[in-house]
Amino acid sequence: KHGGKGGGTNPEELLAAGYSACFNAALRLCSEKNGIKIGNSHVICEVSLGVVSDEVTAGMPNRVGLAVKLLAEVEGVDDATAQKCAELAHQFCPYSQATRGNIPVEVVGRAMAR
Repeated sequence: KHGGKGGGTNPEELLAAGYSACFNAALRLCSEKNGIKIGNSHVICEVSLGVVSDEVTAGMPNRVGLAVKLLAEVEGVDDATAQKCAELAHQFCPYSQATRGNIPVEVVGRAMAR
């Protein structure tokens, strides 16, 4: 716990909501611009907050940080093509550009199960 009463939306959830929406839009645009025909798509974004250093100051972790996992599910393509679409989106998405080099971001694309 990092303070607050709980029960409401936390900053990690807000980042995940914005990142997933932006990433899905980027995925669709990049796929189209690269001639990859896709069906429906959706993106699940998990943002975690955790300790990234063992140092402790005043009884608290000295450095906490964020990490992101993005799962893009794409209809109408195989896993390899879905991964390519996700990687293209990761290069273009403004959220990905903002986090690049600052926090770990794992990107996985897979075919959407029917």
